[in-house]
Amino acid sequence: FIFLCILSVIAALVVGVNVKRFFNPETASILTPTPTSTTPTSSPSEKRSTMYKSSDCGISFSYPASLSEKQEATNSAILLNPNDKSMSLLVACQKDIPKPPLAAGKIESIKIASSSANPSGFPAKRYHDSSQKDGSPIDTLIFPHPTKKMDVFIATVGFPLDEILSSLVIE
Repeated sequence: FIFLCILSVIAALVVGVNVKRFFNPETASILTPTPTSTTPTSSPSEKRSTMYKSSDCGISFSYPASLSEKQEATNSAILLNPNDKSMSLLVACQKDIPKPPLAAGKIESIKIASSSANPSGFPAKRYHDSSQKDGSPIDTLIFPHPTKKMDVFIATVGFPLDEILSSLVIE
């Protein structure tokens, strides 16, 4: 059942990519990562990160710069590491995203993206799972956007979700 849920999300992303081909990219509303680099403050060995912003989903966050290949469509994006295909980042927003059916011990209720307007943060569910293929960790975050009337889905495969959470801004 978990596999079917993940497969349905991936299918939605693939459909979105194919739909994008029929639109003129200059007039279509697509998710566009905005590359920026951060300057290391403590040591030169710190990894650079890139900023991702989606006005359609109403979110922005930084992600590892090693994720450079991307497939984009309206309300969704897939970012991959070209050197390590087991590392990826998936982002989607739509109404009623299906929640993974995991054991209660693998579901965590958290608060994300606190701001001056909402100092306690927004409620979200974090799902901890692993790939049946190779055991890679799959961290998924699903939360209702407070103003867009849709759910936001962010999943990382092969690396922790913590970097995304620490920089997540809900617009």
